[in-house]
Amino acid sequence: DFAITLYNMAGVYCTQGRHDEALEAYGRVLASERNTLGEEHLDTLTTLSKMAGVYDDQGRPDEALEAYGRVLEGKRKALGEEHPDFAITLYNIAGVYSDQGRYEEALEAYGRVLEVERKALGEEDANFAVTLSNMASVYCRQGRHDEALEAYG
Repeated sequence: DFAITLYNMAGVYCTQGRHDEALEAYGRVLASERNTLGEEHLDTLTTLSKMAGVYDDQGRPDEALEAYGRVLEGKRKALGEEHPDFAITLYNIAGVYSDQGRYEEALEAYGRVLEVERKALGEEDANFAVTLSNMASVYCRQGRHDEALEAYG
């Protein structure tokens, strides 16, 4: 169907660094999904999340956070706060916070991600290790080296 083709084209545009074209394509897909599936359907939320990632890549953190916030709320309602997909969105939000120098907010979000990953995936999961590593990186940026070393394990 046409929306799938547009969605795939948007992904290619992103890979090529053609962010404006990606946003235009994702926007058309999002409008279609909202009309056919509804605002809180997981496919609609996935497209909105892709748009948030493009905003982040473009250095538009406010728009990225606004879109990720809507995705997070939708996933909270659809899946609950203990679902790994909820944690993925929270992880993305933490990354935006970290890039903005909003370290305490980033650490809080990463901490919540770890709680979900620990329960849903276990501490041996690669995602858990990546989240810990990102937390350690935030601690380093703050000069909190002992906490960074502890996070690195």
